[in-house]
Amino acid sequence: MITTNEFNKLTKDKRVKYVLTHKHANLSGANLSGADLVGADLSDTDLSGANLSGADLVGTDLSDANLSGADLSDANLSGAKLIGANLRRMNLRRTDLRHADLICANLSGADLVGANLIGADLVGTDLSDANLSGVDLSTTNKRGTCVDDAGFNVARDFVRNCGVKGGLIVYRSRRSKHVGNTHYIPGHTYTAPCASWAIYTKCHPGIYACKSIEQARDYSANVVKCYVRHGDWVPVPGKGCIRCRKLRVLSEVVE
Repeated sequence: MITTNEFNKLTKDKRVKYVLTHKHANLSGANLSGADLVGADLSDTDLSGANLSGADLVGTDLSDANLSGADLSDANLSGAKLIGANLRRMNLRRTDLRHADLICANLSGADLVGANLIGADLVGTDLSDANLSGVDLSTTNKRGTCVDDAGFNVARDFVRNCGVKGGLIVYRSRRSKHVGNTHYIPGHTYTAPCASWAIYTKCHPGIYACKSIEQARDYSANVVKCYVRHGDWVPVPGKGCIRCRKLRVLSEVVE
């Protein structure tokens, strides 16, 4: 088994192309920043706490690898195999995960701000408490995750079967503040391209709204009044607002 110290000695020379097989290796805490690991087999490897920032991991096999606490910011993981990998609470800011295989991976609490997940396979992936601010999930396979539309479908069926009718009057900024540039116009209905039903997670996809005008004005002076049906929204912890799958804009709020 290659040790962390041995691998760190190798990585001092950035010209080395790391296509060796390090399956089952113990690389906990290793400094692999900027390393060329294209196509390497790192399955079942302990990479906990490793520095992989800026590393080239295109097509690398990281199945069942332990990456908890590792830094993968700015790394290229396009086409990488991450089936069942432990990515809990990882720094994945601006990481390239295009077409990566993340089936049943653990991304709970991970920081994915600005990450590229186009075409990624997220079936069964744990995204609870992950920061997905600004992440485009429209082309990913989300089946079995908290951003799968099936979750809201179940919620709506439950509400309907319980005989609950109606919805909530809520308020939000007239324009999107953090993701996109949507202008919310009275008389129109808006559906989030992707919405999360994870009730314990703050920064997940969806249309955000507040239960009072005062709260909405903390985000913008220009506020619109909206209606959201029960079953199409979940509470957001700590923010005093809700996350919606769909809402209808009723009117602008006039001073």
